[in-house]
Amino acid sequence: MKPTLKQSVAKTVSNARKRRGISQEELAYRANLDRTYVSGVERGVRNITLDSLERIIKGLNLDISSFLKEVLHGLTTQNNVSLQYKVRCYSSFSILDAFGKKIKVHASLFEKSLKRAHEIIDKIDGFEVNISEILGMRNLSALIGELFVISFAKESGGLFLKNPHQDGYPDLLLMDEKGKKVIEQLKTQNRLKEKTPFSPFLNGGLEVKATCGDVPTPKECAKKRLEKPDVGDQRIAFLKSYNWKAHHRETNNLIGLLWDFIDRKPRIVAAFFCSSLEENDWGKIVKPRSKGGRTTSVSIMTRKGVKKMFENWVIIIDDQRYRKFLNKYNKADLLE
Repeated sequence: MKPTLKQSVAKTVSNARKRRGISQEELAYRANLDRTYVSGVERGVRNITLDSLERIIKGLNLDISSFLKEVLHGLTTQNNVSLQYKVRCYSSFSILDAFGKKIKVHASLFEKSLKRAHEIIDKIDGFEVNISEILGMRNLSALIGELFVISFAKESGGLFLKNPHQDGYPDLLLMDEKGKKVIEQLKTQNRLKEKTPFSPFLNGGLEVKATCGDVPTPKECAKKRLEKPDVGDQRIAFLKSYNWKAHHRETNNLIGLLWDFIDRKPRIVAAFFCSSLEENDWGKIVKPRSKGGRTTSVSIMTRKGVKKMFENWVIIIDDQRYRKFLNKYNKADLLE
């Protein structure tokens, strides 16, 4: 799919700014514009005026003809990632309820949920402010996981309910006959606002975790003469690892999401599901240090657990770079 004029201008401005090693704040200062305006231009959500465009071009120390030449080249180039996905051919996946009973979940539910989550992201992206920059990468991962949870619950036709408590476990409550009965009992007891019945939920369900993976540190990038990807930059060329984190080592029935920026928008690029995770698939609980940045205890999934999730992939973007990375990291050739 070819980009629009607005998208090509946005990409040209962003690329030119990064080649010069200046921030959006610096460019805004040079062009005598607000930083949020420059951010909106680079994200393709601002209708830029000719006067503002001329200021930006001068702020980038470019001549107009070379800038327009790059814009025109962008218009004739296909977007580097096509948002087409491969869904595993299995018709359904089995999850275990709290009593060991198998519940079938159709693979198409993941695809529909992913699409709905992206639609919500696109609406958020239309805001005047850059949500990605405000939240930062860690909080943005949490938001993407939350949007997928909301979407999954809506697309499931009532089979799953979003956990009413933010810190509850799991994220999606299984609403089969047993689950509905539990909810009715809690309603009768006037306990729907309590946290205890929903952490953990008696009938179980699905947990959702999202990650954008790990890229080299600024120091490592400097050694390789690379510019560390910023918020909004696609990360696949820099990814060196990925994992998921949980607050306890009993996390199972897990949907693991891997996401990246594509055309400067957060996009889920792969979803995995595993109902056979064990305690040793999670690392030792790391407790928060005094005066440290972490506020809660956390367990990081081991390489063994990551590979187990990988072997149970459900949906992945149809882009060779992501498949190649996942295969290489997991020392397998599962994704063609």
